[in-house]
Amino acid sequence: MYLLHFFSFLYQSYDDCKSWEMMRAQIHEEMVRLYQEHRYVFKSLTDYDKKRFNNILAKDEYTINNLLKYSLYDLSRWLNNYHCQKCIFLIDEYDHPLDISNRYQYYEEACGFFASMFGMVFKVRFF
Repeated sequence: MYLLHFFSFLYQSYDDCKSWEMMRAQIHEEMVRLYQEHRYVFKSLTDYDKKRFNNILAKDEYTINNLLKYSLYDLSRWLNNYHCQKCIFLIDEYDHPLDISNRYQYYEEACGFFASMFGMVFKVRFF
């Protein structure tokens, strides 16, 4: 039996994000970094998934507005398929971005985004 350890950290300070656009752009930058860290899975993806992978790396408005909330789910699915092991997510201070968004009056947008993003990841079942 082989035990593999893969650690990736998604950390971003959102203290200076005075708008939802700024926060979303920072989240996108962090997801780009995470995708680049796990680029080794790219060769095992389908053509459709390769396009989605590349869309996150691209810095276009369509991706940021429409695909970003799926980015963590997609990456977890690809890592699961590549390593034949489930991904484990450890989240600390998940409420910090929501505190910031409340302070700068864009709580509704941020709450909806994080509910979608985390909801997809936490409810998924890989068989």
